[in-house]
Amino acid sequence: MSESKNFYSIFFILIAVMFVITSPILIGDVHGMEDEIIEIENDILENRIREVVNKPEGAVYLDDIKEIRELHFDPYLPEHRLNSFTGIEYLVNLEELSFAGYGIKDLSPLTELTNLKSLEFGAWEPTRIDDLSPLGKISSLERLVIGANITSDISPIGNLGNLVELRLWRSIPEGDISFLADLENLIILNIADNRIEDISALSNLKNLRELNLGLNQIYDISALENLINLETLVLGGSHEGVISTGNKIEDISSISSLTNLGYLTLDDNRISDITPLVENCGFGEGDKIDLRHNYLDLTPGSEDMSNINILIDRGVEVSYEPQK
Repeated sequence: MSESKNFYSIFFILIAVMFVITSPILIGDVHGMEDEIIEIENDILENRIREVVNKPEGAVYLDDIKEIRELHFDPYLPEHRLNSFTGIEYLVNLEELSFAGYGIKDLSPLTELTNLKSLEFGAWEPTRIDDLSPLGKISSLERLVIGANITSDISPIGNLGNLVELRLWRSIPEGDISFLADLENLIILNIADNRIEDISALSNLKNLRELNLGLNQIYDISALENLINLETLVLGGSHEGVISTGNKIEDISSISSLTNLGYLTLDDNRISDITPLVENCGFGEGDKIDLRHNYLDLTPGSEDMSNINILIDRGVEVSYEPQK
């Protein structure tokens, strides 16, 4: 019996000694992960990371890049024209990313960036990132900006329930905005210049404060009447440096209920009656309304001119000349 006890004692002592000997190695392996050298296949991405961490030469370690929160690529610099995201998964703490997107085809590596809050891509020149399905998996996104991207399906964006800001310029195929219907946390929405006709999908986005629907083909704006938190509403067609046409709006009665509006553009439409603007008791000192290029009667004593003067007397800055 005593021999058996001695055997087990010796056995456990050996186990304990082995643990003491090997534990520093195990611990060293865990802590050594931060000293791991990373290899980024894409030279443009590697060079940009080196710029950010101020390490033009030598090995790049995980510890070097763990604090990178923002990464921006200037679309006007040839050396910033990123064509692949291979290696970006190492930036585990990245929160903001912007790039031109000219050579990008695959967005799937971005799904590894679980802390990403802001994503912006596209420029004046059209990009062709057709598969946007990876975007729908980045649930952390709060801000998304896409400019002039050609795609056949933009519906994955409808899965991004945490978005508070969304800007899509010339990026919505067929002008179909039905994918926006459930994005009820949106505060800022800019979907200008997308050939949109039907805006009924916006009727439940009651947290919106800024909405840009300019440069589209909209007739009916009744879907906006319950968006009472709106402070800025762009429905016009012209903006500095660009020759363009506005929407096709005639009836603006739904605007009478939007009493928080302080900035409203209705230029380049088909409006001939602005009584709803006078009926909107919210318009007052310091607010701005653009009514140029419509069908208003500006002759002295006309109803339209009288309504314009009422708004001006309230302190509203009204732009109304010329008309069509």
